[in-house]
Amino acid sequence: MGLLALLVVGGQKTVAGAMPESGLVRTPLSELDPVSARQGWGALQLDQSVQGEPLQIGERKFSSGLGTHANSELVYDLGGGFQQFEAWVGIDAEMAGHPEASVVFKVIADGHELFASGVMRPNTPAQRVTVSVRGVRQLKLVATDAGDGINADHADWGAATLIGRSNAALPF
Repeated sequence: MGLLALLVVGGQKTVAGAMPESGLVRTPLSELDPVSARQGWGALQLDQSVQGEPLQIGERKFSSGLGTHANSELVYDLGGGFQQFEAWVGIDAEMAGHPEASVVFKVIADGHELFASGVMRPNTPAQRVTVSVRGVRQLKLVATDAGDGINADHADWGAATLIGRSNAALPF
């Protein structure tokens, strides 16, 4: 059982599980407020799909994450206090009967693209994202419509997590 740490990011306090062997704290992104959130349909959902169902990409289920819809852009102020961003991306399983669904996921840090998924469809397995965000001030999570419109483009960021130093080591 890990220790708990209080993490302050952008003025918001978050309790997160510490990984004692490394001194790093894992913070689910759904526990942080985005600076801005916009999307082509519906509203950002925390720990569920854009339709309010459990997050699932193919056969992979997630208890935490972000449910959104193309075209979307979620912006988070990291304040330079994290080292890594991890997630699983893909089209929510609720769109399995909609072959027209297509999304490209992107992770952009301080204006630099760190990850692009390529076109994902309902039958595309969840794709793992692991990128360094060491020193990053602003993180953008983008889901585009892959150029063919937003119909059925339910975009999931499963288990979206930031990993950083313990609160004692943060420069706040």
